Amino acid sequence: MSLLRGLSVAAFVALFSFSDVYASDNVAINKYYSKEIDLVVNDTMLKNLPMNPLFYENYLLVPSREVFVPLGAYVEYEKNDKKVFILYNEKLLTLQVNNKFAMVGGEIIELDIPPKIIANKLMIPLRSVSENLGLEVVWDSKHNAAYVNEVSNGLGPAVLSAEVGDIDGASEIDDGPTVDEPFEDISTTINDIKIPNKDEKNQFIIGFSGPIGRFEKDFIKDNRLILDFYGTNYSVGNTYNNLDNEAVKEIRIGKDTSDGITKTRIVFELNKSIEYSSTISEDKRYVFVDFSILKETANQNTIPTNEQNEISFNNATLSISKNGQGIDIKDIIEFDDYNNKKYSFVFPEGFSISYNNSRLNVGDSKVDYFEFSTVNGLCAATLYEKQILSPVISEDQENIYITLVQPKERYNKIVIIDPGHGGHDPGAQGFGRDEKDIIFSIANKVGELFKDVPDIKIYLTRTEDIFITRPDRVAFANELGDLFISVHANASTNQAAKGIETYYYNNGIVNSLGVSSKKIAEIAQKNILRATNGVDRKVKTEAFDVIKFTNIPAILMEVGFISNEAESNLIASDSYQQLVAESIKETIYDSFEIYTPKR
Repeated sequence: MSLLRGLSVAAFVALFSFSDVYASDNVAINKYYSKEIDLVVNDTMLKNLPMNPLFYENYLLVPSREVFVPLGAYVEYEKNDKKVFILYNEKLLTLQVNNKFAMVGGEIIELDIPPKIIANKLMIPLRSVSENLGLEVVWDSKHNAAYVNEVSNGLGPAVLSAEVGDIDGASEIDDGPTVDEPFEDISTTINDIKIPNKDEKNQFIIGFSGPIGRFEKDFIKDNRLILDFYGTNYSVGNTYNNLDNEAVKEIRIGKDTSDGITKTRIVFELNKSIEYSSTISEDKRYVFVDFSILKETANQNTIPTNEQNEISFNNATLSISKNGQGIDIKDIIEFDDYNNKKYSFVFPEGFSISYNNSRLNVGDSKVDYFEFSTVNGLCAATLYEKQILSPVISEDQENIYITLVQPKERYNKIVIIDPGHGGHDPGAQGFGRDEKDIIFSIANKVGELFKDVPDIKIYLTRTEDIFITRPDRVAFANELGDLFISVHANASTNQAAKGIETYYYNNGIVNSLGVSSKKIAEIAQKNILRATNGVDRKVKTEAFDVIKFTNIPAILMEVGFISNEAESNLIASDSYQQLVAESIKETIYDSFEIYTPKR
C-alpha cells in the first residue's frame, strides 16, 4: 500500500524526479571521517549498530531505522525510488538518497547534507532530520558523543542523566557542533556582501575570510529569512536598507551569543513570502542566497499591470471583475484534482476575461499561482496549491470571489477512503484479477454516492492507478480527515477461504474523540454483511500501518477473497461493488451519528 504521490505537489514530483543519480550512491566507507562516536537516544546508548555514525562534510550521518525507531517513529525505506519515510508524532518527513531537499508537513526543506548509501547501509543527517521532526540533538565534543532526545514539555531538551552507558559528565554537554571541534575554535569573518543590481541574477553573495563551519537558516512567517553562521565574526556594515530589489528590502547583521556560542546572524527582510535557495561554495568561503526563482516566475506570462484591476488576490481571496457580464456562480463548474494539488473553475459560456494563458503569482504558504486559460471555448481559472484547499465561491454585483479555505473550514465531516495498493503494486491476485482494480472501483463508487452531499466531503488517497506509500496514506488522513476507511480484497493459499472481515487498531488516540476505531469497525462489519449477505469472519484487531498510525478513527475492510473463484467473480462484479459502496455509505452516516468531529 502507498500514499506519497497522492500528497505530492508538482514541485515535489519534480524535486524527486531525476535520472542516474544512484549510479554511484554506495560510497566507500573510507571516504568518511569514521572516528568512534557514541550515539545516545533518550538516555540509552545504542550498541551493535549495523553501521557506526560517520562524519561527512562536517555533518554527522547515522543509520535511520536504528536511531529513530527507538524514539517511537515509523521508518520505511522504498528501495526502488531510494526514498525514506519517517513518521514521528504525526509529522511525516520524506527524504531521498543523494537529494539535499526533503519534504516535511507538505513543505520542501533543505537538509544539511543528503542521505547516503554507505557500504550498503542507508545513512541520514542526524541534526537536520531530528530537528525537523521536533527532536533535540546535543553534541558532546569532550566525549565525542551525540545525544538525541524527545522534547516532552516544550521547554527544551529532555534532561540527560549524569551517567549514560560508559559516558560520564553528561551535565557538561552543550548544544554544540556537528563537527569534531567546538564552534568557538572556528575563526572566520564575513568580509563581503555582494548585492545584485537590476540587470544581474537576483543572487546575494556572502563572502568569508576562511571556510565556514555550522550554518543554519530559518524562514519565519513575517517574511524574514534568517541565516546563522556559528563561530563567525563580521567586518561588514550592520544594515543595508532601501534596497532596490524586488525580493529584499533590507539586510541586518549582528552578533548573537544567546546560546553561549558566538555566531553572526544575517536577517533578510523580504518584500513578501517567496521561494529562495542557498548554497555553499566548494571551498566553503561563499554562501549564495538566490531569489532568482522570483524573476523566473514573474516573467512567465504574468498578468499585465494595466489589467490587475480585473483580477487581484488579497486576504486569501481571488477577485474577478464581472465587467458587466451577467453570470450566475451556480453555473461555475469546479474540478478538485487534489491528488495533484490543482483546483479548477470553468466559467459558463459568455463569460470571458480579457486575456488567456496568463498567471497571477501568489507564492505564499498555501498557493503557488493561479493560471487562466480556455477550455473547450470556456474561460477557466486553475489554482496550483501548495497544500490541499477547498475554495468557496461568492459574488456581489461587481465581482466573483474565490476564497481559499482549508477543507476542515468548509466541511463539517471529512472521510478518507483508501483504495489500497496501486501502480506497480497490484495487491492480491486471483483468476486474472488484481486487487488494486477492484477496490479502486469500490472507492470511486463511494465517492459518487456523496457527490451531492453538502456537509460530508470524500477524499480518496489515490484517484488514479499510482503507487502511494503507507506513510503518505497516513499523513494524508491525519492532515485532512475525520474518519479513515481503507478498502482491500483478501487472499489465502486455501482457495476455499471466503468471507468478510474488518480490522481496527486500538492506539488509544481516537478514544479521546468520543468514539473508538473498534466501534466503527463493528458498524462497518454489520452494514456490509447486511448488504451482501456475506460470510462473517468477524471484527479483528491488527497493527496494519494505515490504521495504527492514524490519529482519527480508522478501519481496514477486507470485502471478499480474490483467491476464491466464486467470491473473486462476485467482488469483481459491478452490482456487488455497488452493494459494498452502499454499505460504506451507511457506515459513514452511522458513525457520524455517534461521533462529532472536532473543529
